[in-house]
Amino acid sequence: MLYALICIDKAGAEDLRLATRSAHLDHLKAHEARIKLAGPFTSEDGSAMNGSLLIVEAGSVEEARALA
Repeated sequence: MLYALICIDKAGAEDLRLATRSAHLDHLKAHEARIKLAGPFTSEDGSAMNGSLLIVEAGSVEEARALA
């Protein structure tokens, strides 16, 4: 089954997002067979990322949450 993971950054999380971006992308790469679509949410002008949307294949909602 496919699940949508809608991830919204906390206010002021830009520095944390940038500091953990490499680890975040490594995690996604490690699970790429299960990730059907992924991408960031951005500010209206596109200058900053402020969340993510992932469509993942998982056997249950718990499995999808564990991937998140």
